[in-house]
Amino acid sequence: MSKADEAAPLYVDDDRWDRVVEATDGAASVCYQCGTCTASCPYDAIDEKPISVRGLMRQSQLGVDGVGEELYRCLTCKECEASCPRGVDIMDAIGGLREVAFEEDEAPGRLEGALWSVYEEDNPWERPASDRDAWLEEVPDDIDVPVGGQADILYYVGCTPSYDPSLQSVPAAMVQLLEAADVDYTVLGDEEVCCGDVVRQTGEPDFFQQLSEMNAALFEETDAETIITTSPHCAETFEDGADLGAEVVHYTEYLAELLEGGQLEFGDLDRTVTFHDPCYLARGMAAVEAPRQLLAAAGVEVDELAESGADTLCCGGGGGNMWREGDGGKRFADIRAKQADDTDAEELLTACPYCVQTLDDGVKKVGAEAPVRELATVLLEALEAGDETDANNGGD
Repeated sequence: MSKADEAAPLYVDDDRWDRVVEATDGAASVCYQCGTCTASCPYDAIDEKPISVRGLMRQSQLGVDGVGEELYRCLTCKECEASCPRGVDIMDAIGGLREVAFEEDEAPGRLEGALWSVYEEDNPWERPASDRDAWLEEVPDDIDVPVGGQADILYYVGCTPSYDPSLQSVPAAMVQLLEAADVDYTVLGDEEVCCGDVVRQTGEPDFFQQLSEMNAALFEETDAETIITTSPHCAETFEDGADLGAEVVHYTEYLAELLEGGQLEFGDLDRTVTFHDPCYLARGMAAVEAPRQLLAAAGVEVDELAESGADTLCCGGGGGNMWREGDGGKRFADIRAKQADDTDAEELLTACPYCVQTLDDGVKKVGAEAPVRELATVLLEALEAGDETDANNGGD
């Protein structure tokens, strides 16, 4: 926005103001325009102008338009929310503004394409719904994964690890960990549908509500008391959107509970790694310690990244930006890859499918040395190391 535009008068459309206030549920009403949110936006880390979060909040208050592409650049990383002295629900305001933008045909084309893929194939990756259970082929033949039926625990795999061949080892690792802990669990197989994260990020509330109700019905059929997810995006989406009769947790939280209860035991991997905290896990779900507890139990030392825990730097994939057209410039994942190389880590770990994809691209782009791995696969390695140690000790 130019200085001339900033100085121009704003004309409030009463009808549009009503739509914006309804969509945002008045989330920005307590904002007093201090600008702390804009100052905390991480975009300056990649030499891009930070999003004017304060401007978006003001537009939410007044109901004026003109948010355009700025609105969809938001990573929904919640860095601004964490720093807001007034406790403004900034993500709720941005979500509401996106609903208005979608209604006015301002949503990016690629994001709308992902939405249509969910509508037609129950996933945003334009892959056949019938291939959703292909990850089961990665599970060892001696494990009979329960698909459907009732169980205490429902493991919701999610779209990205179901379809990305490089990530299908993650749900395969998860079911082996659950089997080792003798957990009464089930999965949905090809009956599983998208959690709706990309639909919500696009700003289509009616379809998102439809998906939420569909998932709630599927989950209820399992009679599960707890739903564990591979992705923190799925967990937060279910918590925010679906009216569920079950607790929703990220898998790191659940595995940490099994570890504390003595149901899981790991061998000693004796290595040093670094860990990228996913925004939705560390800030959205406040789950910072669980991944580190699991790694410590596996004999893994964590050499922390420059920005870690609740102060983590986004990988760049949140808020629908997995479908954003790149311009070839610096990316958040490039920074994380370089930060990993500044540690003594042998591997760069994370616990979110989006993060794995973006960080892997970043490592390849900048030529970083530490390979990217998903935490569950490392924990399976530690489990197998423990089994081998027991075997060598005669089962003691």
